[in-house]
Amino acid sequence: MTDHRSLITDHASPLTVCLCVAGWPSIAGMNGAGRYAQPLARCTARRGIEVHVLTPVREPRADFQEDGYRVHPRVVQPLRFVSRFQPGLGESWGLWRALEQLRKKAPIDIIEFANWEGIGAVTAWMSSLPVVIRVHTTAFECLSLGIGHRRMETGYARLERFAAHRARALVTNSAAHREHAAANYRVSTDQIAVVPLGLPWQAVDARVERNPRLVLAVGGASPRKGVDFFLEVASRIVSQGIDAEFAWVGKDGRSAPGGLLWSEYARKAYPQLTSRVRFETDVDDRQLADLYARSAVYFCSARYESFGLTLVEAMQAGTPLLSPDTGSVAEITGDGVAGLLYAPQDVESAAGQLKRLLTDPDLARRLGEQGRERAQAEYSDEVMTDRVVELYGRVIGRRGNQ
Repeated sequence: MTDHRSLITDHASPLTVCLCVAGWPSIAGMNGAGRYAQPLARCTARRGIEVHVLTPVREPRADFQEDGYRVHPRVVQPLRFVSRFQPGLGESWGLWRALEQLRKKAPIDIIEFANWEGIGAVTAWMSSLPVVIRVHTTAFECLSLGIGHRRMETGYARLERFAAHRARALVTNSAAHREHAAANYRVSTDQIAVVPLGLPWQAVDARVERNPRLVLAVGGASPRKGVDFFLEVASRIVSQGIDAEFAWVGKDGRSAPGGLLWSEYARKAYPQLTSRVRFETDVDDRQLADLYARSAVYFCSARYESFGLTLVEAMQAGTPLLSPDTGSVAEITGDGVAGLLYAPQDVESAAGQLKRLLTDPDLARRLGEQGRERAQAEYSDEVMTDRVVELYGRVIGRRGNQ
């Protein structure tokens, strides 16, 4: 049996990995794939692997060193006329050219696209290096849910499938999402590795007191994140006379009916919630960590998540989850493990489960404690990195045997 770890640690020269990420936290703020890719880069570098990060920027910026790895911000020049016919292809071509330029400065052994699968298509097709793609399938899910711009999503779905068939390895975040990805990309499930995402461990500030009435949701306000469902459930809870308050934390968007911001729509369509629901858009990382620890329940109202890092953040804070019984979020939550599940898009089901959590503090406390243990055991950055490094070893080993 091949020792995949030794393929990396006993390499004649240090293995060199390039992570391609659409937005790096120290440049663009902590959101998107950068939230787990940054700790992955840091932990991978600690294992003696040379790590480079390639990320697109609007204006030229100098390369810089960060936590043991090197970040290369690049203005990616797309072939715009190509993207008119195939969305994303021009950007994919531009990124491949940027990677080829980087290879002249840094010898690279393996390339990983972090939740940026379609844009990795040309690299997977043209590069002589092994390419690992972490599949996300957002375009396919937008099409199935009837949200987003149909032509654009159709084009990106096509590009994602093309990239998946040409990558050396595919990886996703959960067994549930592997099933979806295999069907969407028309590959077998055994072609997709499962490596759950992980985050650095957050210690809970003992001075933060939990508010037994506060229900928290985190994410950009949009139909995909289910902000409309969140408001419906809040309305149902308040109408039942339950003393609760609700906070939505994240960027507000003009995707509400009538082109309104969701905060505006909530005031107009749900006047009974004016004193019960608040939207917070300017919250830093420390404030968000405190909100997780202060909340009685973390409510995942999303219509689709390929994983759900906010669930892990809430679990680290010991906050019980309320999640739809679907896909990865159900797998992370586990009914009666880190929280309770409800029937997807069923207001009565979600309101009923939320009522249980708000009115049974012993149940909420037990689920929160179990979730915190689960997060530390399964969803830490160190555990994620161990699994990713093992995957790199398998890819390098397969390349050596070809």
